[in-house]
Amino acid sequence: MPIILRRFFFYLVYNRETASYKLHYIDVNGSTKSNGFTANDGTELTNHGISNVSGYVGESSDPTKLNLWNFTDDGYVLVDASGNVKGADGNVDISKLGKQEFIEGMGDNNDHDQYVYLKHAVEEITPETSDSDIPKDPSNPTNPSVDKNTLSKTFTHTIYYKANTTDGATLKDATTQIVVIDTQLQIV
Repeated sequence: MPIILRRFFFYLVYNRETASYKLHYIDVNGSTKSNGFTANDGTELTNHGISNVSGYVGESSDPTKLNLWNFTDDGYVLVDASGNVKGADGNVDISKLGKQEFIEGMGDNNDHDQYVYLKHAVEEITPETSDSDIPKDPSNPTNPSVDKNTLSKTFTHTIYYKANTTDGATLKDATTQIVVIDTQLQIV
């Protein structure tokens, strides 16, 4: 009787576990807080957040592939961020934005989402502000948004000392008073 050899092949398919998180930008302008923000302290800027940063467990997300929003170009300043965007010293480390290691269970309950808290940038314009530091009008970039010359006014007041009438004898030399009013403008 012939011997029949059979080969059996077993394949083990390993599917790497994936994880994900979200990146939220929260406008907290108007809040009196300076830190310790939560998402409830402001309005989420949904047009700029990233709803699905995903990858394999054990790897880290690559912020260069996320098309992160340059919020300073749109007139915002960073005021705080969630703990996973902070360094060991507790200060915001913007280089951690969009970069964290994917771990098992990430994405199940939003605990690993990243939050960036922003306020509107304020430009203070005074008569001494250099022309190059004055923001430009977005609809006409060659023109400044403010004419700094309108922020200062000079008033001259002369007092004449006459006896009894305006044509009377001069009792004393005239006194001239000059008042300069400088204002400042905050552009938000």
